[in-house]
Amino acid sequence: EAYRYIKSGTSRIDELSEEDWKSFRHHAQDLNLKVPSAEQILDVLKQDRLDLTSIIINTPNGKEWLESELDKAKEKLGV
Repeated sequence: EAYRYIKSGTSRIDELSEEDWKSFRHHAQDLNLKVPSAEQILDVLKQDRLDLTSIIINTPNGKEWLESELDKAKEKLGV
């Protein structure tokens, strides 16, 4: 599924409802969030989801897509 989003340049973040974001923001307020970088996310994914890591790394614009998704999530969460 990630390949489809990356290849088409579609944002998964944009598909989440405002209700989802309201819930996420509520939880984020209760946490002391340290926002990871795209590289840190890829490092964690390598441990448990090598398939997903491979798709992100090997698909043209995959890493840029991940960075864009991360930026959108940070903006939505207000962090």
